[in-house]
Amino acid sequence: MPLGVDAPPRKTRRTFNEPGHGHYLTFSCYRGYCLLAKERTCAWVVDAIQEARLRHEFDLYAYGVMPEHVPLVVRPRLSPYRMKDFLAAVRRRAEIN
Repeated sequence: MPLGVDAPPRKTRRTFNEPGHGHYLTFSCYRGYCLLAKERTCAWVVDAIQEARLRHEFDLYAYGVMPEHVPLVVRPRLSPYRMKDFLAAVRRRAEIN
């Protein structure tokens, strides 16, 4: 998206915390920019996923790093848990790098 053009409104997100279930998560780059097109930035995201997975005790079933978004399939090992805390940990760590 060119600079100076407003991004479309974000979609409403629903979060489900169902113990024992796998969860599909996805997050996108700022304004849909292709910020993950380089190998180095992809490695930062993979490291962030690994760190959040260990800290929040989640199993990682699948992930992909696309140029503008990252889809994941995870399952928490502990209950209770909050999916938004896990996703926030991944995003926060990826932004630091």
